[in-house]
Amino acid sequence: MTFISYAQNLEDVVLHRALKNIKNGFYVDVGANDPVIDSVTKAFYDLGWSGVNIEPNQDYYRKLVNDRPRDITLSCVAGKTVGEIEFSNIPNTGLSTAVPQIAEKHEQSGWPVTKTTVPVYPLKDILAPYANRDIHFLKIDVEGMETEIIEGMDFQKYRPWILVIEAIAPSTQDPTYDQWERYIIEANYAYVYFDGVNRYYLATEQSVLKKHLIYPPGIFDDFAVYKKLKAEQSKQRELDEAQHALAETQRAAEAAIKQLQNEIQTLEKKIEGFRVQAKQHEEDFEEQLQQKDKTIGMLNITNAKLQKDHADLRRHATSTSEQMQAVITARQAEIDRLRKLLYSASTGTHLYRALRVLMGDKHYKQNRTPVSQLEKPAP
Repeated sequence: MTFISYAQNLEDVVLHRALKNIKNGFYVDVGANDPVIDSVTKAFYDLGWSGVNIEPNQDYYRKLVNDRPRDITLSCVAGKTVGEIEFSNIPNTGLSTAVPQIAEKHEQSGWPVTKTTVPVYPLKDILAPYANRDIHFLKIDVEGMETEIIEGMDFQKYRPWILVIEAIAPSTQDPTYDQWERYIIEANYAYVYFDGVNRYYLATEQSVLKKHLIYPPGIFDDFAVYKKLKAEQSKQRELDEAQHALAETQRAAEAAIKQLQNEIQTLEKKIEGFRVQAKQHEEDFEEQLQQKDKTIGMLNITNAKLQKDHADLRRHATSTSEQMQAVITARQAEIDRLRKLLYSASTGTHLYRALRVLMGDKHYKQNRTPVSQLEKPAP
């Protein structure tokens, strides 16, 4: 099973290599910090271990209490003697310290520093109520107070199998182990490994474990780094969410495409219907045009005939008028002649005879106008 490493510098991988056969082991973590991020003990807790956490930072203390119910978590500083000390808290970092000079440097670098007074107890006194069993490893990461903690520990009474002690000055690579290593060696511990940040020491009675502690983590340790794994899991979650969103988008797009296809089919049917109607209208219009042309042709013929008839009528009327005028003229001439004749025969039998000759006896009998009343003809 792949080991999940939470520690900042893979300290837990090296420790697990040496202690993986221990069931329900026990640890002491001085300067425990966050219960998960960069924690040397988190992986062991998940494997069923428990221990003592010493953490004066109140934010981390509360997290440890909540996340580690099997552990004993204490809000204090481990030191050489009992007392109180000014603790400089730098939120959300591993830089908090009880060393004034180090706190001042952090403050000068722009870190926000909050100072509080916390109790101090020797490590041997802190362990007295809880460490009545084997301590499989002791980790010390206290930003400059390593010497005081080591001096406050009774390594004859409490024999952690492995010691992991930060051996460089905070935020540097300057070694500091020369200040306290002699106490470790005098307590019958042997130096076995340096990982660039921490020095590892092994109790002489546990020398059988040395072969597991002398080389850095490698592929045979079968481990995964939590931060990387979390980042990959976060990326995977983001990928899963993106794929889910993509699938939802694709489903929505497919539904929209299907709806559009249905609408297109409906429109195509309507368009086809419009085409049929348009063709029918075109045929009807063509037929109407043909009928119109035919009608126009017939009207043109009728108009031509009417024009011809009109011309014929005009000619006939003109001819008739001319004939009538000729008749009228002839009659008028006849009337004028008769008037002259009547006037010239206004007395005697000449008129009588003339009227009888011209008009007959019947007309003469009906119009017995005396000759003296006849109108004189126009000259």
